[in-house]
Amino acid sequence: MSNGQMSEPMARAWAAIERVAEQQAKTEKTLDGLSDEHAKTEKAFRELNKQIGGLANKFGTYTEGLARTSIERILRKLGMQNVVFRAKVHKGARNEEYDMLGWCNGTRQEVVLVEIKSNLDERELQQTLRKLKNFFTFMPEHKGKKLRGLIAAVDLPEDMARRAAKLGLYLAQAADDNFKLVTPPAGFKPAAF
Repeated sequence: MSNGQMSEPMARAWAAIERVAEQQAKTEKTLDGLSDEHAKTEKAFRELNKQIGGLANKFGTYTEGLARTSIERILRKLGMQNVVFRAKVHKGARNEEYDMLGWCNGTRQEVVLVEIKSNLDERELQQTLRKLKNFFTFMPEHKGKKLRGLIAAVDLPEDMARRAAKLGLYLAQAADDNFKLVTPPAGFKPAAF
């Protein structure tokens, strides 16, 4: 090798190294592009989740609005003199929201906590039971009254209806354009929580 010339095997090796370097540069560029696409996909996914959450909240609000008049009528039939829609209570750093409350004073001394659900499932049932359990902490002005629970649901699976009735909860279900009180099973006794 004179005058800076490479041997043929060395030239082939060098050309192969240059091809590998070019391929690596292309691969890195492709990975950068994929990383950008991944970031865009993640952003779109977060936005979609936000929109779905917003839609679920709007459906819940729609269900509450749809149920309001019917549930108020049911509460009146149960003897409740006072009815409040969307009761929000704050106790220090803690807060609670009840879809509806109905109560009567005088000789009856009873309060009915109403939770309105699009679909009654186990999670929603447990949430209602938790609200019933903690009710007097947030609403001490009702202490001494019998506390009852009523769940109004658009979709009320039969197994959940049985569980709720067994727990002594009143049930109301959407029918046509309003909600109707579900006829309790024989021997039903509304629970005092």
